[in-house]
Amino acid sequence: MDPKFLTYNGVVLRRFDVRSLEDCNYLNDVIIDFYFAYLFESHQSDDILLLPTSISFLLGNALDWDTFMATMESLNFHEKKLIFFTVNDNSNFSSSGGSHWSLLVYCRKRNLFMHHDSLHMMNNESAFTIYESVNSYISYDSAEFMECRAPRQRNGYDCG
Repeated sequence: MDPKFLTYNGVVLRRFDVRSLEDCNYLNDVIIDFYFAYLFESHQSDDILLLPTSISFLLGNALDWDTFMATMESLNFHEKKLIFFTVNDNSNFSSSGGSHWSLLVYCRKRNLFMHHDSLHMMNNESAFTIYESVNSYISYDSAEFMECRAPRQRNGYDCG
């Protein structure tokens, strides 16, 4: 077992995770979860929800309605003004990974899902799957989905 490097707000970083920050490596889900935990702790707000990678994945790929609804209800989505979903191009429950991360943000004030992808539209299908899964639960009127201009990555590894 890879030794623990750091534990912060329930996120356990191992040496393997920290090494993913070195040159030319993919960011893994634990690094993203760690950063979301840090943002949540340093900028606490009852209006903002930063979803862990596993929850975003579950909401976009839930196989049964009961699990989906129990997850949605536990997160108090209706009380949030901004909801941040991590998007990964992996849709297979039996394998870990994927090769690209992007960000989907729901803004209640605008009733709008905004997808930010550093490789323009590479994760569009995965982001749209999450949008379709949660839209009717989050929004009383159907929310709009929009692709946003995001800073472009210039290599194949630093999408996160």
